[in-house]
Amino acid sequence: MSRKTEKFTQSIGLNTVPGDIHHLILSELKDSPSSALRNVSQSSKTLQDAGFSFMYRNLILCKPLKGGKELLAYESLLDRFRGATAGDIARHVRSITVKNHIPQEDLILIVEKIAEFGTLREVNWNTCAHIPEEVLIKLVSAWPDLEISATVIDRHETQVEAHRSMDFKLLSSPLLTRLTYIVYDHGSSEGDPSRSEWPQLSQALAGTSNLRYLSIQSEPDQRGRFGKIVEDTVQESIPRLDLSFGANFSRLEYLSIRTLGYTSYAWDEEYCRTLRDTTHLSRLRSLDFGLEDPGAFFTIFSGHLPKLESLRFGVTRASSLELARDFMDSLNPLTSLHIDNAKRGLDVLWPVIYKHRETLRTLVLGPSWGPYCSAEYTDDSLLETVPVTFPKLERLGWSIPFNAINDEGTLPVLSKMNLRKLDLYMDLPSQASEYSEALQGDAMSGSNNPPLKRSQSIAAATRIADKISQKQKDPLEWLTVHISRSFYMDRFQPYNGYTAFQLRRQERPSAKEEKYCVRGNMNWRWNKSPFLSEELLFEEVN
Repeated sequence: MSRKTEKFTQSIGLNTVPGDIHHLILSELKDSPSSALRNVSQSSKTLQDAGFSFMYRNLILCKPLKGGKELLAYESLLDRFRGATAGDIARHVRSITVKNHIPQEDLILIVEKIAEFGTLREVNWNTCAHIPEEVLIKLVSAWPDLEISATVIDRHETQVEAHRSMDFKLLSSPLLTRLTYIVYDHGSSEGDPSRSEWPQLSQALAGTSNLRYLSIQSEPDQRGRFGKIVEDTVQESIPRLDLSFGANFSRLEYLSIRTLGYTSYAWDEEYCRTLRDTTHLSRLRSLDFGLEDPGAFFTIFSGHLPKLESLRFGVTRASSLELARDFMDSLNPLTSLHIDNAKRGLDVLWPVIYKHRETLRTLVLGPSWGPYCSAEYTDDSLLETVPVTFPKLERLGWSIPFNAINDEGTLPVLSKMNLRKLDLYMDLPSQASEYSEALQGDAMSGSNNPPLKRSQSIAAATRIADKISQKQKDPLEWLTVHISRSFYMDRFQPYNGYTAFQLRRQERPSAKEEKYCVRGNMNWRWNKSPFLSEELLFEEVN
């Protein structure tokens, strides 16, 4: 090589590469941890400048309660926004996610700098802390088309009294487009008045008209460690959204109303008729009732939801089965269907499920329960028909007897579908297994409730995921294992415990990383319906 050529070659580096190449390099790491982006960006000054658009596009604010590296990183971020080069960062920010209580002055600083140098498109408010009024006013004035997504599911866990109440300003904001929320209720039989937060939420939502996503779960007002949220002085009312406040759901595309424990939602024909005639749900694409089967809704809305693509409900009453069937029959082809306690209604519902066979990408048939908390299963022959019946299926949920989980006949059937996601429902025996120890009786003919053995359970699930993946064209991306087990109170009175965990395949695991990351705390809960926090964790895209 000549000296001239050598000198020319040495002069070529990342700083001389065109900007679109830098963006191409960094785009490969856009889903990686921020530390990976930061390390690569330090390779050159030009790459560092390009890296800002990736590192700060989605700004996550979470102020640690204690000192340490995370607090230093938070303070360092604020210093950058205070400094002379604040615009270098602020101009790249497109969304802000707030995960805990952030001091008002910090939020004001960041929002004002972004307003000066850039354009904010989205705010994700994922905390029970109230949004400061000054911040909300600034957001509305600077970006009238900005979208706020709020997820508030932890008010029962905070000691801060002010954060336990509803944030009326946030819930009634015209910028609010997505809301995931827990409503607290003192509990009642279906249709009976009770003290709850439903009236307050109804009044707040009447102030917003841009909601596209609404997910509400009603929970008993006794789950928190710091006392009740709904005061005993609150007037009793029917537990549901009060339509008399004039809520406008004309833009709504996703609606989920679910109950937990002994709370209920009062669906009756008069209410459903008013809901149909006044709230304009014709844009609705996804509908989720959790474990409930509101027959009145099925009757009144039959033929009135032309864009519905996704449906979830449970089989709880025989009287609602034919209503559910007729409702499903009135729908255009579905892409997603989730039926809990499915075994109880398959004889009636399977023909109409079959109607949607060409379009279904998700089919989850949740577990069913018989006398004395005993699990019930569909015939093996039905599972064998699934690969042929549903050609576009990407996600399946199915209950399989525990002794058949590793059966050489079951796993090959699952592998034939080339699934991306699989939900397995299994009921543990009272004997010891790789998932948990054996039940131990007590003097009153009850039992203990031994926890899951975490590492052994993960190893068992990993073997299942690997066996299925080895026989598929593409490997399984998610495996969610839903586990139940019967325990005993005095005199052998059975009750069920439930838990779940999820394996997610890592896209590019390093030598030190496991093939799968694991989600879920694997603790027993005593409600069939999962907590909303668990559902969000398992359905989260990233």
